[in-house]
Amino acid sequence: MDEQTPHKVEMTNRWYLIQRASERERDDPKRTGVDRILSFDYMGSAEFEFGSVSSSFKLYREQARAGNLVISRAGSKTKHNKPWFILHHRDFDPFEVEKQIVDVSTGKSATKESTYFDYWLPQCNSWWSSPPASVWVVLPHDGHRQVTNNFVIWGVLRSTLDLLLTEMSKEKPTGKEEPAPALTVPTASVQAEDLRVFDTVTIKLRTGEQTPATVVGIHERCIDVKLPDGSRLKGIPYINIIA
Repeated sequence: MDEQTPHKVEMTNRWYLIQRASERERDDPKRTGVDRILSFDYMGSAEFEFGSVSSSFKLYREQARAGNLVISRAGSKTKHNKPWFILHHRDFDPFEVEKQIVDVSTGKSATKESTYFDYWLPQCNSWWSSPPASVWVVLPHDGHRQVTNNFVIWGVLRSTLDLLLTEMSKEKPTGKEEPAPALTVPTASVQAEDLRVFDTVTIKLRTGEQTPATVVGIHERCIDVKLPDGSRLKGIPYINIIA
């Protein structure tokens, strides 16, 4: 290879830490940076609380400022016959990236926490009644060191990825050190060991409403509940339980 030829970045097979997120519904002027665009899910594992999210976005910013990140439309569609999109390093084959995402989402490749992207895939029969997430970020940094060069973010709205790329491409402030990305990763106040079947809890729905519910199933990352009207909801994450 000629010394003047830049080294081509290759995608690796390490798809281990993937942060789930959703678009923020309102523009809160108190929030800045990526935190203004995305609301991050509580993931449950300590690896996501070691600073891996903020450290990873620092790496994403470096790649974005260098012009190395692009957005591609996936070749497949969601189960709602809608397109979905991938923000990735320009050296990556988007079709290979899409294959890896589907493999991860269908369980062919193991990740620390589930992506729940299977909700959106036509080949999967997901029991989620509402979208558990809409943006997914592969974390190349585990909070201690860079563990992969897989710079991949995917989502169901092109506009969200456009906002992210624009935000990450902003130049460093001049004359002073760049502030750390303002990222808010929630923590759950209630854990599995705090609950018993038939306990009454208050849960927060995706609409923002709060309602009492009876616990009918307890899992590692979520609970199943029965609502006052007799209907049942599965997969309520612990972060949605009001202490």
